[in-house]
Amino acid sequence: MACDVEALAWLAGHSPSLACRVFVSAGSLRMHQMNMAAAPLRTRSDLGRLVFLHIPKTGGTTLDHILRQHFLPEEVCPERHAGLESWPPILLPRFNYFSAHDSFESFERYVPKPFRMVTVLREPIDRSISNYLFWRSLTESHIEKNNLHQPRIAKTYQFKDYLKFPVADLRIWTENVMTRHLSHRTMKNEREVWADGDDSEMLDRALANLAKIDVYGISEFMDESVEVICRHFDVAMPVVVPRLNQTNTNHPEKPEFFEKVEDLSIDDETEELLRKLNRLDTVLYNEAVKSFSEKARKDGRRLSGVKSLCGRTVAHFARTVFQAEPGESGFLLFGPYIRLQRGRYTVSVEVRISSLPAGVKDGEEIGFIDVCSGKGGQTHGRQAIRVGEVSSDGFRMLHLDFALARMAMDLEVRAFTSGRCAVCINQDVRLRERA
Repeated sequence: MACDVEALAWLAGHSPSLACRVFVSAGSLRMHQMNMAAAPLRTRSDLGRLVFLHIPKTGGTTLDHILRQHFLPEEVCPERHAGLESWPPILLPRFNYFSAHDSFESFERYVPKPFRMVTVLREPIDRSISNYLFWRSLTESHIEKNNLHQPRIAKTYQFKDYLKFPVADLRIWTENVMTRHLSHRTMKNEREVWADGDDSEMLDRALANLAKIDVYGISEFMDESVEVICRHFDVAMPVVVPRLNQTNTNHPEKPEFFEKVEDLSIDDETEELLRKLNRLDTVLYNEAVKSFSEKARKDGRRLSGVKSLCGRTVAHFARTVFQAEPGESGFLLFGPYIRLQRGRYTVSVEVRISSLPAGVKDGEEIGFIDVCSGKGGQTHGRQAIRVGEVSSDGFRMLHLDFALARMAMDLEVRAFTSGRCAVCINQDVRLRERA
């Protein structure tokens, strides 16, 4: 109790708003202990102290939701942004879970040791676009009420102009954001800020710090990431991995904070600008994916969120499949409308057919797989599904190579069945980049 009074007195003189938050938190803790009466306080000492380095728009809200369930509310530090330096050291040891948009070196400096750390990374250009769209989705009233400077700029300027906006405070949110979070967001050392020409040192520090992190995930491999992270910390894997804080679903769920945003168009100049601004993050991400793929033991990225317009969903031993019967025609699989950079790729789809009705001949086309964008208006690759190449003996993996000359904003994979025979399509569709 004496420590609490001393800490609150320190806070009152340095950060009144934080003092108020801690006072309420401390009051809630004491009320919780009174309600528990003589019952022992449940602890999670088996997990120890855990730090989640939450890089914005990497799918981190999903992982945070999973991890914080393993801690009591009073064990969770309420600081969610880069504000740990404002906390008195006497308060921080009471928390066992830290989750914030802060840097590796800030956590190293302020969080009591020992602790373990986890983070999630995302393809850098996709992360940059997602961050801009998220800020644009915030309502004007929410921005003004909370005086949110960076979202106000995003709301005011088109994407290319936003990326070029000449304000130093915005740079930490538009240029090599992941590299900054894995080193220090703003400071090269205690006296100098990061400057042009510091690329090599910033990247080297970020790569070295990534190697020190206990375990990390990759947003594009979210299901595998959650599995790897839960296995590492020996906690239960959720039955369904939730997708939380997604810009395209926030506005109907929280209309007081979010609104629908318009589709974004990326021209060649903007794409080149994005590549330049994410030059270090791209190196960092590629190194992380290479290492993570070995841990996940998966070949390619799983395209989560595919759907079906015909047939039904069936559990087929270790697979979950979309299945259409003879006479049912249409797109048995489509989606998930992802952003994908220009490059050369292969999409892999598992297909199986049932015994063939009379009249269906070997080599006959019974459907097709294609990759398209622009709401189906631009096809990037197509492959027929033919009897003989797929059969009733078991699932066959079909591989479709395609290339993108420029970034696609709503890429989807589709599998069409003509209805000539029963067809099963595995929902586990994989995408990998070719050299």
